[in-house]
Amino acid sequence: MKLTDKRFWITWIVVELLMLSSCVYMAIYSKFIGIMCVFGASQPLMLALTLYKKKHQSGALTNLIIVGLYSIYSVYISISGQDANGWGWAFCMIVFPIIQLILLLLFWGIQKIAEANEQKE
Repeated sequence: MKLTDKRFWITWIVVELLMLSSCVYMAIYSKFIGIMCVFGASQPLMLALTLYKKKHQSGALTNLIIVGLYSIYSVYISISGQDANGWGWAFCMIVFPIIQLILLLLFWGIQKIAEANEQKE
């Protein structure tokens, strides 16, 4: 296994644990819908990043670091009590992964179209 593969998988595991810690925190306060939303929004992104890693290892690692940063911020605002009504947590753990997944898939799709056009010419 290459060093970049080890870095990717270690980062992937850490980010998954951060997301799980956020879900455990929400489970303590009986916000079941929050747990479902986090997994519904973030797991497709995590799966796409594992597939994206085959062609773009540094891009996938960078995206994982971004996911890790807003996961850390989400846990911080939940634990510190700065997020009284839950919108900051929802924005960090539901909206950001969806936006990031859409941008990743758009980039990946445009790149595939460009590669197909190059092969035709």
